[in-house]
Amino acid sequence: MLQPNGLCILANLYGRKALNLPASNHSKEIITMDKYVCPCGYEYDPAVGDPDNGVAPGTPWEAVPADWVCPVCGMGKDVFEKA
Repeated sequence: MLQPNGLCILANLYGRKALNLPASNHSKEIITMDKYVCPCGYEYDPAVGDPDNGVAPGTPWEAVPADWVCPVCGMGKDVFEKA
C-alpha cells in the first residue's frame, strides 16, 4: 500500500492521467497495488520493487518487464500468482 507521498513516484513514472490521479499533488487518496508470489515463496511487493534487478520501488506488477525473473529461483514472471 502506498501512502500519498508515494503517489509522486508513480505519477513521475506513469503520468497522472495514466494513473487516474487528480491534478493536485496534495491527494489524500491511497493506492493499493497487488503483491505477487512465486512458487518458491518469493513475494514481489510493488512498494519495494526489485531495485537490484532494475525494477524501481513503486512499480506495479503490470509494469514489471516481461523478461524479469524471480531473484531467488530464476522462474519467469508468468509463474507468479496474486498473493
